Amino acid sequence: MSRINSNLLMKRAAQCLAVAFLASACKNRVDVMEGNTAGEGRIFNIAQGTDLEFRWIPAGTFNMGSPDQEEGRNPDEALQTVKISKGYWMATHETTMAIWQKVMGEPEKLKATSRQLPAARISWHDCRKFLSRLQSPAPGWKYELPSEAEWEYACRAGNPNPYHDVPDAVAWLSSNSGGRRHPVGGKAPNAWQLQDMHGNVAEWCRNAVDGRGNEMAIRGGSWDSDLSARAAARNSDTPFLRINRVGFRLVLVRDDATPAANHSVSPPTHTRLP
Repeated sequence: MSRINSNLLMKRAAQCLAVAFLASACKNRVDVMEGNTAGEGRIFNIAQGTDLEFRWIPAGTFNMGSPDQEEGRNPDEALQTVKISKGYWMATHETTMAIWQKVMGEPEKLKATSRQLPAARISWHDCRKFLSRLQSPAPGWKYELPSEAEWEYACRAGNPNPYHDVPDAVAWLSSNSGGRRHPVGGKAPNAWQLQDMHGNVAEWCRNAVDGRGNEMAIRGGSWDSDLSARAAARNSDTPFLRINRVGFRLVLVRDDATPAANHSVSPPTHTRLP
């Protein structure tokens, strides 16, 4: 074999090794945006001068819905195994009035006692406007409302029960709220350190339940709820609804997340908010 051919073969072999190395590096690349453990906390700057704490929700599989014998169960809670294929971040608390006003550029006229109340009287469309003002912390990620599956998976945090502890310890409900909202973070967190997943204000989800966008999913129940604040309980209403029982919570997901990412959910049958 000539020296020229030998050198050419060596050059090509080196190129192939380089390509294989890069392919392996890409395949095994760690996304620095991912958390390491379930419930890990991280603070993100969601908008100019506005920080918010999030918790890491790892990928996994869970039983979505409720068993036949669960008190308060509705027909739209049929048990189904759901796989969450990609981890995401969820805000520790519901979005507060202070965060809402700061991001939306509204005059700061809140009393100190109101700043940490969960924002309410916000429609699903209002949430979309809020989201449009947020800045992604990294390429390939975006802020969103959770899908129903993402919401219930995070709410349960591995717990199959209606609540992760006795209701009074984890939620502001009709039995203990005094008929009003309360500052976020006043009740015990779940295993992934999320608070107010039950009660206080119900939370908009990003998916429609009717296939047309006329009815958007709502989860978690509010300060005037009882059994409708269970982890499996489903509600929905028009995306134009503005009442003092409904607010929202942010998630940070990958750009390819869709309204029904990684799950299939049957539509509610009779749980429209009264």
